Amino acid sequence: MRRQQLARIVAGFAAIGFLGTAALHSTGYDSVAQLAAEVPSDLAPVMPALWLVFSLDLTIVGLIVAAVAYRPAPPGRLILVIAAFCPLGAAALQLLFIGFVPPTALLLTVGALTLGAAVLLAPTNLFVELVVIGVGAFVWVVLLVLSMFGYDWVPIDRLFAPAAVIPLLSIIYVLGIVSDRVADALFAVLWTRTLRGRRFNDIETYYAARRIILTESERLSELLEYGRSRLRICRGWVLNAFVILVSFNVFVWTRLREWPRARGLSIVVSALLLVLLAGCWYSWWSLSAAEYRKVKGQSEHLMAKNGH
Repeated sequence: MRRQQLARIVAGFAAIGFLGTAALHSTGYDSVAQLAAEVPSDLAPVMPALWLVFSLDLTIVGLIVAAVAYRPAPPGRLILVIAAFCPLGAAALQLLFIGFVPPTALLLTVGALTLGAAVLLAPTNLFVELVVIGVGAFVWVVLLVLSMFGYDWVPIDRLFAPAAVIPLLSIIYVLGIVSDRVADALFAVLWTRTLRGRRFNDIETYYAARRIILTESERLSELLEYGRSRLRICRGWVLNAFVILVSFNVFVWTRLREWPRARGLSIVVSALLLVLLAGCWYSWWSLSAAEYRKVKGQSEHLMAKNGH
């Protein structure tokens, strides 16, 4: 069974889970309506409406997931990841404010199925590298949030509970996608064009050379994708290291400034992050230069071998 076929099956079960959860949630309407009669009059009509709105949201997202399962499209993976945020986010809020209750398990299952379908639609190595990049993005996002709102409100025991792993993983994965795209755009403006120009006159020539490798040699294609995977991780972590450097110092000097060792901590961590940033940038530069050299040489070899 091909990965895409399996992804469609998993997405189909996820869609059934969405719609089933929506139907199950709707059965609690009468109980909520009775409870609403006991609250202040201005809140009474709101509670049943909010209850049904959640069911409606699950139904709509379930139909979107069903559409992706029926006909996968190029953006289908991203759609599934975003859709997974609906049940996973609801489960995270339940864990945060209520604790684990039986509906939490149902929401986590539906979210896991949706996220699993997204993973199956993507090559495994791409998923892993986006998670690696997303971990760094998650760090600086957390540091910025803690800098703005403090850390006393964070429920550490619930945040690191096993049930919270799936929602956190989905957030990290999406942050990895966003960080990778932002890093790609920045590097294209700052360095990529100059580096590529040493081997190719324009980007179309480079893409043509890559197409020759991808269509003519499976082994060289695998090596090319492996190299690009390492390249993307290094590129993403250049951005992450820089933003973590800034966000960490913001956190230290807004929340830990009264701590006697705050200055020393800032200096040591900043130095380590600068070393990481420089190392990742040098690795990216070396890998990129090697890729352009190999793509040019290998494409010319394949063209000559095939008589083009």
